[in-house]
Amino acid sequence: PPQIETAPFAFVLNESRAWVEQHVPYFHSSDEDLNTAYWYRWRVFHLHLARAPKSQRTPGCDPKGCHVITEFLKKVPWSGPANTIVCPAGHHFAEARWVKDGRYAGDYARFWLRGAGWRKQYTFWPAHSVWRHSLLVDARPGAAGSLAHELLPALEANYRDWAR
Repeated sequence: PPQIETAPFAFVLNESRAWVEQHVPYFHSSDEDLNTAYWYRWRVFHLHLARAPKSQRTPGCDPKGCHVITEFLKKVPWSGPANTIVCPAGHHFAEARWVKDGRYAGDYARFWLRGAGWRKQYTFWPAHSVWRHSLLVDARPGAAGSLAHELLPALEANYRDWAR
């Protein structure tokens, strides 16, 4: 990824460079603006990765706490646990599916569907997000062992909650 020099807080974004190189697909095109936008976006994504507190144990998540993706870098009063908000969760999950380490996307889905995430604060599309993830990373999408299969009961329960 290119070094970022012009953006405010470039030093913070450049701290994410090593993580980005290790965790996201390599991309390069003949359009330098596109290259810059791609790598900038992944660095910002990395800045928004956090962990839910260990006290909010979620089945299937890392024992240190679920990996989550925040919408805001600073705490906002309308956010839920770990400064999360469900409204952009579908977008976050769509991005997280490209991260080479599946723990990030898996933990994030588990946080919303089995954990402390405030699922009903706004609507979101967890079934679509989990299915698209499965299509990308699972040899047999929806089969036993896939994230979609693991979370199917929670996805069905989420649907029933909204259908009432």
